[in-house]
Amino acid sequence: FSSAVFSPDRERLASYRIAANDDIWLYDVRRQITTRFTFAGGNNWYPVWTPDGRHVVYTAERGSQPNLFWKTADGGGTEERLSRSTYAQIATSITADGKTLIYQQNSSNGDADVWAMEMEGERKAHPILHSAFNESFATVSPDGHWMAYQSDESGQTEIYAVPFPSGEGKMQISTGGGVDAHWTKGGAEIVYLGPGDNVISVPITYMPQLRAGNAVTLF
Repeated sequence: FSSAVFSPDRERLASYRIAANDDIWLYDVRRQITTRFTFAGGNNWYPVWTPDGRHVVYTAERGSQPNLFWKTADGGGTEERLSRSTYAQIATSITADGKTLIYQQNSSNGDADVWAMEMEGERKAHPILHSAFNESFATVSPDGHWMAYQSDESGQTEIYAVPFPSGEGKMQISTGGGVDAHWTKGGAEIVYLGPGDNVISVPITYMPQLRAGNAVTLF
């Protein structure tokens, strides 16, 4: 299993199983039961829970390129396509109000960019971070005002934070390399994976701009 993520109530775990066709499975923590979630054929990856726990958004191969789909978390409904693109997409975050989906999409030159999609109405989408480098695995802070992501613009992959939704005025969070950032403690901390598989914690304050404290290795 890979890319395991807890539901908002911490009672279920979504992940995908690598096989001939990769599928997403749900694990019930209390009952200790694993059930298959995707059945439509093709590969299915990178599940993301909606904040209300009612849906799981994921990447699926239903054509030439992997695009974004979602399905009710009880597994009883049919999947619904959220996007249609000629470039590969991966969902990475949903704002706390459930109104905006954050995802990465490959560009024509193969680099990854960060996009946002409205989850209501016509589901309009637009890029937030777009450059000649790879910007990926973005996640929005609990208050919805900041976004952490990873980029290789310096020559190695580092963690950055920018105001959301403008995406302008970035601040570097990691030093010496970092991937897979997560907001914890209600937005008062960013945790990421640093060199040597060390889990690094950086305290975050707002005065009113975001300020990053000294990094501490947790384990």
